[in-house]
Amino acid sequence: MAGTPLDNYLSSLAIGVGVLLLVVSLLEWGAGYGARAEALHRNAELLTAFQIKLAQTIALSNLGTHVTAEAVDKLRLEYDEIKDKCATNHLPCDDALFRASHRLSEEFARGGKPMMHWPEASWRRMAWGLSEAWFFAAIWLLVVGSLAYSFWIPNS
Repeated sequence: MAGTPLDNYLSSLAIGVGVLLLVVSLLEWGAGYGARAEALHRNAELLTAFQIKLAQTIALSNLGTHVTAEAVDKLRLEYDEIKDKCATNHLPCDDALFRASHRLSEEFARGGKPMMHWPEASWRRMAWGLSEAWFFAAIWLLVVGSLAYSFWIPNS
């Protein structure tokens, strides 16, 4: 029956879910997460192939094969070309999460000690998790608030 608390509740719930779906779809479209992920993945594959080529060149050099300055310059140009193909870069919070996750790796240690200590690494992981969740939490608070308010709407 129209105007009852149950009717108000269901109407508010339907509106809230509709708004939530609209907001999520607009966020996904606006952020272009899929397109960014694809570009970064394609760039990572190219850089991996380049890294293999570079490792082979270094291995040949270590075995006594002479590597010319022209060959080194060609590798540098190839690297620059690969780097320029991808205009997309990771977000700073993604970089911080990577460094926090790999803080014990040799590449991220200074004198055998990690450059990022456990409390900072834990904070970076938590901040990364919350960086996307805060907006959705705010939307859900609005939905729950509108549902709660629907019980106080006077019957007409």
